[in-house]
Amino acid sequence: IRDRPPVVFKLLGTLRMLVDGQSDLALKFLENQKLIAQLVEWARKTPDMVGVNSESSRLMAWLIKNGYRGEQPNFTPLKVFVGIDGTVENLVKMILSAHLVMQNEALLALIIIAGNIKNDENQLSKTLIAANIGETLIDFIQRMSEMERTTNEIVENLNSLVTVLQRIGDVKTHLSEHNIEEKLKTAPRIKELA
Repeated sequence: IRDRPPVVFKLLGTLRMLVDGQSDLALKFLENQKLIAQLVEWARKTPDMVGVNSESSRLMAWLIKNGYRGEQPNFTPLKVFVGIDGTVENLVKMILSAHLVMQNEALLALIIIAGNIKNDENQLSKTLIAANIGETLIDFIQRMSEMERTTNEIVENLNSLVTVLQRIGDVKTHLSEHNIEEKLKTAPRIKELA
């Protein structure tokens, strides 16, 4: 199955539909280190697996979104997920997707991660900085401004992510070094809801 992109693509899409609205299942998947490591591997694969790359990243974002829909006192699954090499990096890269839906899914997943990882903030900070979160956000804002293609929800979630990230010591410094506050002022402001 691992070397058959069409099968993997369908499997990932099926898993994404399966966890939709299923918090307990999403949390179990988040704690499954073998599954998450495989998703990271698929997300990093070569260009001949573009659909698999995208679906793998989307599934990771969906696991977080569905696992933490309401109040969720158990953040162990989220910590397990974040502790697996490549997970946060893939979500950060997903922000630069050409697809608005994927951009928004990545922003939401990162908001949940940054807003709920308290005890391991130092490690999360290192992971976010290593994933070039500041540079990625600057690039994302630049692309939004140039293309004038976004949604109210994406702009709001971008602002929410920056607000949450600024509560994390070293990440706040990292964002300041990238002049994120100034750059945010150039982000498109959509006055009417579509």
